[in-house]
Amino acid sequence: MRLEQPPHNPAAERATIAAALCPQPPDQRAELLALAKPADFYDHAWGELWTTITRLHQTGTPITVPTIVAHLDRTGPASRITDHDLQTLFLEGTTVAQATHAQIVTYDASRRRALIAAYELVTRINENTQWGDHLGTLAELHTHTLAGSHLGLIDLTTLTDDGPTPTLGQITTDHHLFYPAAIHDLHGEPSVGKTWIALWAAVEALHTGQGAMLIDYEDTASTCRTRLIALGATNDDLARFRYVPGRAFTDAELHELRTIAAGLNGGPIIIDAVAPALAAEGLDENSNTDVSNWIVRVPRTLARTGSPVILLDHVGKAKQDRARGARGAGAKLAAIDGASYEILGQGFSRTQTGRLHIKIAKDRHGHVGAVGSIAADLEIAPGPNDEVIVTPSRPNSPITPDGRFRPTGLMAAISTWAENMGTDFEFQISSLTPRDGDRPIPGKTDNIRKAVMALLAEGHLTRRAGRRQGEYHYRLERPFTDPDQNSTRPPRAPHQNTPSEPMASHAPPRAPRIPSTRPPRAPEPSDPVGTMASHAPAPLIGAERGAIDTDATPDDQEDDIF
Repeated sequence: MRLEQPPHNPAAERATIAAALCPQPPDQRAELLALAKPADFYDHAWGELWTTITRLHQTGTPITVPTIVAHLDRTGPASRITDHDLQTLFLEGTTVAQATHAQIVTYDASRRRALIAAYELVTRINENTQWGDHLGTLAELHTHTLAGSHLGLIDLTTLTDDGPTPTLGQITTDHHLFYPAAIHDLHGEPSVGKTWIALWAAVEALHTGQGAMLIDYEDTASTCRTRLIALGATNDDLARFRYVPGRAFTDAELHELRTIAAGLNGGPIIIDAVAPALAAEGLDENSNTDVSNWIVRVPRTLARTGSPVILLDHVGKAKQDRARGARGAGAKLAAIDGASYEILGQGFSRTQTGRLHIKIAKDRHGHVGAVGSIAADLEIAPGPNDEVIVTPSRPNSPITPDGRFRPTGLMAAISTWAENMGTDFEFQISSLTPRDGDRPIPGKTDNIRKAVMALLAEGHLTRRAGRRQGEYHYRLERPFTDPDQNSTRPPRAPHQNTPSEPMASHAPPRAPRIPSTRPPRAPEPSDPVGTMASHAPAPLIGAERGAIDTDATPDDQEDDIF
């Protein structure tokens, strides 16, 4: 029996050493150093470096490259570690998942010890020598190792991390958009403002002393600089910003990108945009395999440095065929371990203010909001000296917590319009959305329909069936006031029974009642000769005063219930 390939994870060992080197509070470094011992590292050079870091920490000596160089014993295996290696480790170090990496190192060390003990035990059994002492060794190792397991199991009781919360893209004091060390995306129509939003978040990070990076496949460095300055970036801020022209990156270039990302101190990394990034690598954005491989190789590698990665992406051309998330393979949305946002609203220019809505398509950790709700509104306005002023706000969203669309602004407009038309005024949705002429209520046809249905469902409107199938007439029963607006509702037009008095100048004349299309009732034998039964309107469904119109006959009531 031979131990040909001892279990070890070089990446985990390197990440653990780098985490111990990077700046962090002393108590946090102490927790990390307590998780592993020098002998746990398969590479003995790492073990000696771990010993040096531990000694410096215990004596209160600052952990820097010069102090490591001064105290590292270069006579043994550590002689292979150069000053450049130390500098690289220091730059790529991050406290993100440092405990997880250290635990992988200790688990692999336990498995190696178990395999060595098992090898010795088999050897002694075959040689018929004293082997009983090794049973105690195996019993001890059993409490630390699952023999033969290659899963890298983690004991959850040893973890202290409560999970990430968003820290970048501040909307209010306690409400942000982007999680550290996670992948996000901003997707929407072309030129809606995705890049501006990403750079706005980057400037926020730059103002706090962090760095930021843009890997740009769609524009130029000059355009990026102009936008950063317009958003308020100073020369000192620009010095901490890294602009990288997009292309197909080799493994060596990707390692250099990761080193740069590690020096951003948690600042954002923007990739603009996903489709040309995949095309540069010869990959298909509609292939789940291609998308998954690229995300693991580039965005995920960069996110492990502790920075939020923000992918800019597009949506499909046909609105009716769009699924949740960006266009292309479903692996795009599945890979988002931060949040995915759809950018909606009116774009802006250097002469016109725009208002954007950031709608949540996915929030892995649930700290931003529910899927389908509006996470934030951004007003982007031109300012003096060619500045661009971004004003974020937490919206009174038309998306309810359960994801239902409730266009309160349109609901209030329809209510006010119908109220001004008079008490008995009835209308059809088609009168709000005529094919020709001006609309009495500006807005998209679909949103107007939804507003009418919301008013009906909440008891503000009643409706009755018309003569044709699917034809309905609506009447206002209870005015609706937009809770998000403080404006005073216009005065109501006089009721037909109101005593005659001069009509207020601000109230439009009441529109005539729409003639009913219901055919007259056939005469009954009991009717007076030469007369016809008067036309009776259909009962109103959903009215607060009751669902039956007292003017209708029993026959009419029964026919009109639906």
